[in-house]
Amino acid sequence: MRARRRPVNDLGSGSVLAVAILGACLLLTAVLVPALAMLALGQGVQGAADAAALAAADTASGAVPGIPCEAAAAAAALNGATVAACRVDDLIATVAVERRVAGFRLGAEARAGPPRANPERANRERAFKGPRVETNASCDSCELRLL
Repeated sequence: MRARRRPVNDLGSGSVLAVAILGACLLLTAVLVPALAMLALGQGVQGAADAAALAAADTASGAVPGIPCEAAAAAAALNGATVAACRVDDLIATVAVERRVAGFRLGAEARAGPPRANPERANRERAFKGPRVETNASCDSCELRLL
């Protein structure tokens, strides 16, 4: 005589699977949200570095009175960062800033100064005059014409 098999009772197994999937989603969210927040803060630190380098370059060029690295430190402080390194060579300022967030150090570097001399680009810009616009001032309803 054959032994009868008892039917498998799988009631409730879907609930266990749903709880496991929900837990995995919560864990993934708990990891990803702070990581994405750090990316946004990193962009803010890069903005602080850009502003600090521009402030130092403006001061080095004489457009703004003061000392270049002090101007960079002030600009970085306005953006919530501190200057880690500042170097000015002629009119080109290179500034590294950092910001500490939740025990992590976020850093960025930026460089600012006058554009490099590029004779080929200068010749192209001189050759292209751009569209000229002519108006007829003697009419009541003037229209613009591109020449």
